[in-house]
Amino acid sequence: MSQAAANRLRRKNCYWEPTYNPGLAGQMVDTRWDFVGAKGPEHCFFSGESFRASLLNGAPKKEANIVFRECDFQGFFEPESQYVFDKCQFIKCDLGLTTWKNIKFSRCEFTESSIGQTRFENCEFRDCKWKKIGFSPNETEFVRCLVSNVEDCVNSAYTNLDKSELSR
Repeated sequence: MSQAAANRLRRKNCYWEPTYNPGLAGQMVDTRWDFVGAKGPEHCFFSGESFRASLLNGAPKKEANIVFRECDFQGFFEPESQYVFDKCQFIKCDLGLTTWKNIKFSRCEFTESSIGQTRFENCEFRDCKWKKIGFSPNETEFVRCLVSNVEDCVNSAYTNLDKSELSR
């Protein structure tokens, strides 16, 4: 099973997550990590491999004003130099099964997204907005990270309470 296929099962099977949407299972498009002229990827799958392939000789990189809508991320996102997401939005995105290292999220918005089974290491979240975020209590890790508004992040914790979904 490819990485993309493994991640797509999360939308089908993880009914407690804010990203739960069985209709999207198998519909994600493997996408290169290139946002020139594409400021709004939707229904895309981004792998750590495509991320590493996009990095140019350790040069700093900044992604700004990108709206990721119902995108899945999987793998290791570990740049060798500074990598910044500035004013980006992650809407109904699944960041589960990922590791993010040495990444700065500045003024980003995370809405109805999952960070369950995610490890953030040496990352910064400055002035980010959080709404209905899926956490995994023992498998979401923030290691040596700065979150400028920790209380907002923690208070955004969400689980699906739809009785029809939970009764399955």
